[in-house]
Amino acid sequence: MSITSSESGWLRRHASAYRAFAALDFKSSVQYRWPTLLGMLALLTEPVVYLVVWTTVADGNGGTIGGLTAGQVSAYYVVWTLVRNLTAGYAPMVWEIRFRDGTLADLLMRPIHPVHADIAGGYGFNLIRAVIALPQTVLMVVLFQPDLSPSLPLVAVFVVSNVLTYLLRAILFCAVGAIGFWTTRVDAASRVYLAFELLLSGRLVPIGFFPAWLATTAAWLPFRYTFGFPIEVLTTTMSTSDLCTGLARQIAWVVVSSVALSVVWRFAVRRFDAVGV
Repeated sequence: MSITSSESGWLRRHASAYRAFAALDFKSSVQYRWPTLLGMLALLTEPVVYLVVWTTVADGNGGTIGGLTAGQVSAYYVVWTLVRNLTAGYAPMVWEIRFRDGTLADLLMRPIHPVHADIAGGYGFNLIRAVIALPQTVLMVVLFQPDLSPSLPLVAVFVVSNVLTYLLRAILFCAVGAIGFWTTRVDAASRVYLAFELLLSGRLVPIGFFPAWLATTAAWLPFRYTFGFPIEVLTTTMSTSDLCTGLARQIAWVVVSSVALSVVWRFAVRRFDAVGV
């Protein structure tokens, strides 16, 4: 199946727009590098607290918890830090600001869909976060000595999984933000979504610590693939079949969430009323 000239033109325009939005947010994050750095340092406290708590529990439980040793728990939260910084995006609350100050009206007038702008811009912002996150991760390796020695193929799977994780989170954030077309306010929906993500993604507690029935449920929901799965790629022993299944489910959730957002958006923009000053 060949690509038509109109399709080729569409791809070129969007590729150019993605580069432009990514470059814009990258330059913005460099210009305001101190707020970016301080924000990332603040985020560092979260995995350190989890790490200290769970390794202490493991030490008090004979050296293991949920089948993981203290070194493996350390590895989980060291990789956690890397994933958290590489998959950040525009939170749903950004959409509430756009609804309330009227900037969404301007975004809707542009030739590029606001969702594409958010995905590209978040990617550009994450580039500078990656530069800062790497020394953070090295520091945690030195301090906590994780049991972590992945092979090059697993590192490659981890990279691919991180890209899919970022895309899935960005799309889901936009879908939650689109609720504002009906309510203007997104805060409540955002809190509900983030609560589910926190509990079921492996961010608060590794999924390996879940009861069997909850771990099975989490494996079929999208939340695990917005955080926990790429961490598990590097920190747990997974068969080739499990790795392929995990990647396939990530891709499936990206496709499903994209289609769902497209459908919701079609109805949502019909209800849009510009507000602001």
